[in-house]
Amino acid sequence: LGAVVRDVVHPPLFYLLLKGWMLLGGDSEGWLRLLPVTLALVALVPFVQACRSLPVPRTAVALALWLAAFNAYLIYYAQELRMYSLLLCLSLWSCWQFVRVLRGEPIRGWGFVNLLLVYSDYYGWMVVLSQLALAAWLQPARLRRMFKATAGLAVACVPWVCLVIPASISRGGLQSSIGSFARPDLLPDVLGWYTLNSAPLAGDLKSWGLLLFLLPWAATIRRRDDQRLPVALLVLATLPVLTSYALSQFLPQSIWGTRFYITAALPYLLLVALGGLRLPPTIRHAWVLLVAMTAVLSCAEQLRAPEKYAWQTLTVEMAHAEHNSNITVYSFGSSDEIIHYYLQKVGDTRFHNVRIQKESQLLGDHFWVALPEHVNVGLQKTLERQGDTVGEGFRDGFGGLIFPVWAKPSGRCVRARPWPTT
Repeated sequence: LGAVVRDVVHPPLFYLLLKGWMLLGGDSEGWLRLLPVTLALVALVPFVQACRSLPVPRTAVALALWLAAFNAYLIYYAQELRMYSLLLCLSLWSCWQFVRVLRGEPIRGWGFVNLLLVYSDYYGWMVVLSQLALAAWLQPARLRRMFKATAGLAVACVPWVCLVIPASISRGGLQSSIGSFARPDLLPDVLGWYTLNSAPLAGDLKSWGLLLFLLPWAATIRRRDDQRLPVALLVLATLPVLTSYALSQFLPQSIWGTRFYITAALPYLLLVALGGLRLPPTIRHAWVLLVAMTAVLSCAEQLRAPEKYAWQTLTVEMAHAEHNSNITVYSFGSSDEIIHYYLQKVGDTRFHNVRIQKESQLLGDHFWVALPEHVNVGLQKTLERQGDTVGEGFRDGFGGLIFPVWAKPSGRCVRARPWPTT
């Protein structure tokens, strides 16, 4: 628990589940990854139950499940040994309990699930706030009881906050954890997130894919029948994303991260499916066929390059190849933490890791650079043009790359003797 508190940016529930999971079946990679996979599958239970409690046609539920099954974003986080599958599962369970509360059932279940939710990830509060906004519109008479339950939820979080704040101060804030979070742009980041089933399509095809998924929204808005369900899904699908975008523009540090919006994924896909089935009969069947095919092709394309790199292998190769001490390893993104972990695991203290965002931050007479190959486009050539010596380095076969650099004599510092590339 002390390590969890020092982590600061994540509540403890997932770590407690993981500890119990390890005691149950050991710590092999296959067994550990089975935990988030299991949680992702369990998430289907509250999703289907919530749909059964609402006037959602079975065909819409079936199409939403199809889009979810062939969704590389959801598949990716179902394999990650992190809390996002748990966040997905509990957010859907919270929505199911929310529907039951609106139908007059006791509020205790909703409050308990939300307690687990916010102790899974801080973004769980976005789900709670979205439901309060919906309750104010759909059932104002129940809003007072829900506010009391939410106040109790906040009180239950006080012990954890009292532990985390001193830990955050002692580590100098959250810069080391979320300092790499860039401020989002409205079109490429916010709107781009909603290309969940057409993300890898390029150029005009990507625009077509986004249009294909936004078309049902227009059909839903034009309908004059009961709009409560589509609007509720729209709130659940957009409020966490838009709130995070707005806060990231004004807070000293951006909090934007697409993995946090996994709570909005299923409401969004259900909204798309529901709206699509409201299209005129002349185009409905063609739309269903196109969107189903796009989901499958998009998923297959994205899973070819899942951005999971074998940093352990690359770290060991680097450690064997390097014979100097006090060497900096520069990383673009959060791979610095992974490399540091594997260096600690082999007991190699010669390296220190630095996370950077641009090539001008590469300093020193000799250092290593770790990055995905798609980020490396042009970087090695730029370094060579300015006179630096760039080693071939090592590749993991999945798109991960780590290579050494020696600065030119008149450059950053005096150049060390080049290490022979392999």
